[in-house]
Amino acid sequence: MIFINDFSRKFEIDLYRLCECSPYGARIISYHMAYHGQKYNFLDFWIQRDENGTPTCAFCRYYSTLIICGTASDISEIESFISMLMPADILCNKNLSIKNFSNAPVGEVMICTQLNSVQPFKENDFSIKKVSSDMRSLQKVYDILHNQADFAEVLPEFEEYFLDISHRIRHGTSKIYVIKDAFENYVSTAAIIAVSRKSAVIGSVATLADFRNRGFATALVHYATAEELKNGRTVYLHRKNNITIYEKLGFSKTEI
Repeated sequence: MIFINDFSRKFEIDLYRLCECSPYGARIISYHMAYHGQKYNFLDFWIQRDENGTPTCAFCRYYSTLIICGTASDISEIESFISMLMPADILCNKNLSIKNFSNAPVGEVMICTQLNSVQPFKENDFSIKKVSSDMRSLQKVYDILHNQADFAEVLPEFEEYFLDISHRIRHGTSKIYVIKDAFENYVSTAAIIAVSRKSAVIGSVATLADFRNRGFATALVHYATAEELKNGRTVYLHRKNNITIYEKLGFSKTEI
């Protein structure tokens, strides 16, 4: 049976246990941490339990996206649940076979527990910076994403993007890194889009067209990954292309 968040300590403990070691679970925990597990019209959490009451699967609805983490104890119940919610997108392990819904194409899931040796980032007049939650900085990050076709199609309007990402940065569940020039212009960006105690997810990797093929994005992914590994987290990312580049860094494909 699927149970909605009752704001109890037991629900929170079960949610975190289900979600700690998964890129999808890290997203769920990040939203729970950022919004303190409270009820909002754009955010809900659920847990599916088997006939013995054991938690088997966790769900998070963020606006029109449904994130699923765990193993289904009753797949038909989950399919009925999804039909009721009617999400625009679903993010979940591809081994969780859900009928009558085409999952959002997130590409290969890749995992890194140890980086390969890579030359330190050295480029005259350019440096790596961690971005704060202020509007001016996030507008520049947004502009880089908006100039890349893969993101331009799915990005919300800036106000919605800013309200969400600035909130999560302030609560430590997202981090954004950029490469900037001497005049504080941002040319490349990558983000830790979700973080839990044991896992982190990298996403929103983009570089302005005039600065591509210079290793900027690779340097940012390496830097962000190193920071999370240093804090004892496993790092995940989803890639549809350029998989070889990430394999050289130390990422490998996983079925998680």
